[in-house]
Formats: sequence, structure tokens, C-alpha cells
Amino acid sequence: MTQRIKPSVSPSRSRPSSQQPPRWQDRGYALLIVMMLATVLLISLSAALPNIYTAGMREREEELIFRGNEYARAITLFRRHFRRYPSSVKELLQTNGIRFLRREYTDPMSRGGKWRFIHADASGTILDSVTLRRSSATQAGKTGGFALGERAEDSASTGQGERTAPDAEKERSETSAFFGDGKGIQGAFIVGVASTSRRKSIRVWNDRTRYNEWEFIGVEASPAGMSPG
Repeated sequence: MTQRIKPSVSPSRSRPSSQQPPRWQDRGYALLIVMMLATVLLISLSAALPNIYTAGMREREEELIFRGNEYARAITLFRRHFRRYPSSVKELLQTNGIRFLRREYTDPMSRGGKWRFIHADASGTILDSVTLRRSSATQAGKTGGFALGERAEDSASTGQGERTAPDAEKERSETSAFFGDGKGIQGAFIVGVASTSRRKSIRVWNDRTRYNEWEFIGVEASPAGMSPG
């Protein structure tokens, strides 16, 4: 009886049933897909960011108008009740048990939230309004006179309503002296507020395109027949 001897198969000669690609190729494909997705995401964000920024600025502008009008309304009511303008924001918050302002609002357009307060003297003449000063300067240039307490040194030496650089610098220094709530100013009262931000606005408000020119004045009848914003 003969025995069949099975041939031995060497392990080195065995062949895989199916050929598979190396693992480094799979990792390369996955990395390529991730890079493509990141590129698409960055493009989408770059297109959406300007719209998000614009929407945020518009909301802050609406808040600026709301808070400025709250100050102007409180000043008007204070004036009607006491027959004078307030000398500080604390008087608007509470005077003789009466509240004219809900709370001390901050400037939403500036980092510190500090307002530029607009003042008037005891006679009611507005001292440091940028918009009314420019309007009166324009009117004085047309009529050849001065209005709204404007001084002769603020006019131009050319006679056309323009001012030289020293005069403009002097006006800026005088205006900056009125920042704050009127403390240290002899006989000054608060009649309005304005933002301290000089950035250009998205919205045109009362023909003004910069936030520091958006003035909210609580005066029912301003001097020289001008209606405040």
C-alpha cells in the first residue's frame, strides 16, 4: 500500500487573495478631502464676514439713536420741570425723588462708553455743539455776521467762512475741554450728548456720516431758530 506525500508549500510563496493599496494612499486621500473642505469653509466665511459686520454695526447704530434720544428726552423733561438744564447725569437719574433717565447709558460706539456731552451756559446758549457751530459758521459766511455765540476769531481770515489751521486746532482743544459731565466748567449745563467715535457711519443720520456728529440735544427751541437733531 503506497502513501501519498503532500508537497509542502513554502509560506514565502503564498499569494494574497486580493491586492490592496498601501495604507499611505488612503491617508493621502483623506488629507486631500480635509484640505478641500477647509478651503470651502474659509471661502464661505470670507464672504459672510462683511455681512455679519455690517449687520452688527447697524444694530449698534440703532442702539446709539435709542440711547441718545433717551438722554435728549430726559433733558427736555428736566428742563420743563425745574426750568433749568441739568448740571450732571446724576440729576437726570434722580432729583427730588424724580427719575428722568432709566439708567446711565454708555456710548455703544466707543470702547470706553464715554459720551461727548454738549453744554450750554446759564443763558441757554449752546457752547460746544459741532453741528450747530458748523451751521452757524455757514450762515455767518453767507450773511457776513455771526450767530449762536460764535466768536470773531473762529471765522476765516479769508472772509469766505474758512478757518486757518491754528484756529481749527484751537477749536478742537476747546471742544475737548467739554468732554465729561460738565464738572469744572463754570456755569455749564448739559443739553445733549454725542458719540466720541469719529468713525464713518453706515447710516446717514440727519445728513451726518460720522458718529461724533450724531448729536442728540434736548432743547425744544435752540438759539438762532435752529432745530437740534
